[in-house]
Amino acid sequence: MLPQKSNRILGIGVNLVGAIISAVIFYYGSLVAKDNYLFKVKVMDSMGTPQFMLTVVIPIGMFFLTIQFIRNLYEDYRQLKEVK
Repeated sequence: MLPQKSNRILGIGVNLVGAIISAVIFYYGSLVAKDNYLFKVKVMDSMGTPQFMLTVVIPIGMFFLTIQFIRNLYEDYRQLKEVK
């Protein structure tokens, strides 16, 4: 078990890295979904489902995950200031 201060510092680092990674996945996922929409890519099935409908869930999820990492980062930072 780490001391509370070290635990908060580690939490800040983990949340920062998580926010950066999820933001990058959000960005590239948005580009893929946009390209699938613009080029009207279809899934190879009997209904001809547009591919962007399947790929748009990735950037949506990563957007909300980025927000959650930022919220956790703020909470860890706020608690770190209280520990000092």
